[in-house]
Amino acid sequence: MPAKINFNSLQLKKHTFLHVAKKANKSNKYAVCRACISIIGKDEAYKLKFTNTKKECARHIKNCPNFAQKYSSQQIAKLLDDAAKDGAKSKPFKKRCRTESSDDGSSDDDDNDNPILEEETSNLDEITLDNYIFRPLTIIQEQKLEQLLLDVTVSCGFAFRWIEDPAVKSLFHWLNPMIALPSRKVLSGRILKDATDEVSTKLLDNAKNDLSGVTLAFDG
Repeated sequence: MPAKINFNSLQLKKHTFLHVAKKANKSNKYAVCRACISIIGKDEAYKLKFTNTKKECARHIKNCPNFAQKYSSQQIAKLLDDAAKDGAKSKPFKKRCRTESSDDGSSDDDDNDNPILEEETSNLDEITLDNYIFRPLTIIQEQKLEQLLLDVTVSCGFAFRWIEDPAVKSLFHWLNPMIALPSRKVLSGRILKDATDEVSTKLLDNAKNDLSGVTLAFDG
């Protein structure tokens, strides 16, 4: 179980949580645990969102198996150290505001449960690589990925088994853990057939649209 964390640090909260623009009440946004996003995916993690207050953040980390799985005690110590360094380099924090909200009954909390006010953006309060890494591909993006994988295979003269090489899988997992690479059989089967059919269809369409027709010439 990690050591007690000081949630008074805005920088620490940014290292540990993402904040969505949608508000839980008049004073607080929702927060989503980065460890949950990393392990169970963005969509499932967002279902576990909670009010962005020190009390709720501490409660989540105390009971979050994903946080305990993702961070060792050494990593948690580094997280705290990085947050402290970032806090020292950053501009002075905005004035804290204590507000009463009837929506969540936070007025009876004794631990200054209201978060530091932050500037809102359209979706998230910061732009980091984590915001994009854990996003599943759309159907169109999956089709484009399959096309690019086949292009790489043909252009580089790779055998189809390259797609199952552990180093290749590690690379794509690092780029986006949500990407599921096709197997060798799928790449050499359905994906190749789809690409071949598309080329054949284009050739036939071009031939049909050629008003001059096709002329065959023989020498001798």
